[in-house]
Amino acid sequence: MGPYNCEDGATAPQAAIPAADKAPVETTIGQGFNTSPKSIFARHGAVCQPLFQRKGAGLKDEVGARKLHRVRYHGVVNSISLSEATTKNIRVRVQAKYDPSRSSPQQSQWFFLYTVKITNEGRDTVQLISRHWVITDGMEHVEEVRGPGVVGNQPVLKPGQSFEYTSGCPLTTPFGSMHGTYQMINNSDEKFDIEIAPFTLTEPYDTVN
Repeated sequence: MGPYNCEDGATAPQAAIPAADKAPVETTIGQGFNTSPKSIFARHGAVCQPLFQRKGAGLKDEVGARKLHRVRYHGVVNSISLSEATTKNIRVRVQAKYDPSRSSPQQSQWFFLYTVKITNEGRDTVQLISRHWVITDGMEHVEEVRGPGVVGNQPVLKPGQSFEYTSGCPLTTPFGSMHGTYQMINNSDEKFDIEIAPFTLTEPYDTVN
């Protein structure tokens, strides 16, 4: 399977990295997590298992050993196609959906749209510099996408402002998952990453061929 093309045609080098996690209300990001599709579904179309399960020991083992930041994940219990997280007062909300008009299941081609809303809830003006996506398909094949900005923009967000865009991701399996980070800079020239909480990409059960 070749590289995915997500957001402005950026292609993904074939490499795997530790995944982030959907966590209760607030957590410290440090250890690896299991966001493989097998941890999301026992089988495609089945009742959803706990969305994202932690690997190994608790996160406290990492505190003090690494410089970590605080991330607030918001409850995502009503839909497996939604995710929301806040890092350093920057909220990122994602809603994903299947696009049948661009999909061809008979040819193992599934296309998904995702809409991202980034809101500056802090006191500093910030700018989005680049993006980093981690995409896992139903066969647990992992791809990374890196590139400047989003959909050709590097938006500047003053306090209270939001930026919203829609992009897409093709898969060769009917379900998978995405998560990642945006790289930001504030008006003090401080660079930092903000989390994009994991969300699923899945063909609706009643459309499976």
